[in-house]
Amino acid sequence: MRLAQHRVEDETVHAYQQGVSRRSETTYPTLPVDMQRGDVERLIRRVGPQIGLSPGRLAVLLAMMDETRPSDWIRPDREPVCFAMQINIARICGQSTRSVRRTEDHLEQLGLIRKEVTSNGQRSRFRSVLGEEARTGIFFTPLIEALPGLLGLREQLAQERFEVQALKQKISAARRMVKRNLETLRSRPHKPLALQELESRIASWPTRFEASAEIQGLQDLLEDIIDVDDQLEQHIHEQTLESGPPDSGVRPLQDTTQDRTVFCNAHVGESTAGKPADTNIDDAPPDGGADCLEKQDETDPAGHKTQNQENLKWLTPDVLCDLCTDEMQLRILLAQGKRPCPAPRDFVIAAIDRLVPLGIHPSAWQEAVDQMGDLAAALCILIIDNNVAHPETPIQSPGGVLRAMTARHQAGQLRLNQSLVAIRKRKGKQVE
Repeated sequence: MRLAQHRVEDETVHAYQQGVSRRSETTYPTLPVDMQRGDVERLIRRVGPQIGLSPGRLAVLLAMMDETRPSDWIRPDREPVCFAMQINIARICGQSTRSVRRTEDHLEQLGLIRKEVTSNGQRSRFRSVLGEEARTGIFFTPLIEALPGLLGLREQLAQERFEVQALKQKISAARRMVKRNLETLRSRPHKPLALQELESRIASWPTRFEASAEIQGLQDLLEDIIDVDDQLEQHIHEQTLESGPPDSGVRPLQDTTQDRTVFCNAHVGESTAGKPADTNIDDAPPDGGADCLEKQDETDPAGHKTQNQENLKWLTPDVLCDLCTDEMQLRILLAQGKRPCPAPRDFVIAAIDRLVPLGIHPSAWQEAVDQMGDLAAALCILIIDNNVAHPETPIQSPGGVLRAMTARHQAGQLRLNQSLVAIRKRKGKQVE
């Protein structure tokens, strides 16, 4: 009996010796140079639910990772190993040992850990007869090898989050335009027969967004809102034509008291917040301070002195499109769809699409919209988008510039007209 026991022990030692010998010659994968164990833990928290980790299983994984030596994650001659027993991890997480065991099996199936323990589940670190260190426990080398896929998943989730956020902003802007058009039609003496049906569709829209709103659901809602808005605009246009020839003049940016019908021969400027839209802009340093954009030009394209009063009558949709960068023009075309010419809504949607590429935080955009309205805020984005590549004073902080423009608008010192004129001159366009 004692002889058999010695044979088993010899075989175990021999197996460990072989394992140690192989490992001493192995170079293990390590974390990227810019990552530490804590970065991996944050990554796991972010993508855990998407890879099938419930809160309980995520807690077990993080607890085991916390039991590893941080330096082992970045040493090529080491593997990060958790030596803590299941009962200890269970105490840390407030779970049963059975739950921890099931979690270990699940993590191994996901390819995040490798489990090497003795027959009785022992996890330890000891010296072999050759003096080499032998280790048993939960190994995290598979997690290191899975990092590229997990990082890609994090980027995908971030992109989806940005897309959801942009869709919500577009929906809010489109709904505001629907509300104004609806109020315009309701105030008319002759209401179209389709108005009641449109009102029913508007009433069916959700009043708030769920936190778990799906991209496709938001996209469908936006398309429905745009369709209703187009129909409302068409009814307003038809009634305007029936009441007499359209006014040849073009309303300035701050005019919100009259009908807002904007078609191919009309301007695109209007304030959507019902606030004064005196808009001035001075030259700004590259760091994105308040003096941020084009040099003031007190004369608009028609030769009128503005003197703190906006004059955007020269801004037809075609002219405004010409002032946009190539990237923003593409977004306008996508928003325009099959319609013959862009509407104000298309410029707003295009501006929202440019927020992320420009690095502008959604809160800065929302502050601008609250202060000056959707379209004026969109014109600010158009101006900023042009000036990030300014030949002399490029903008380095687009978000800071937008906040500065919002503050100047609130103080009645912002001028969009001068900046738009300067952009047109810089693009070599003939100013009529």
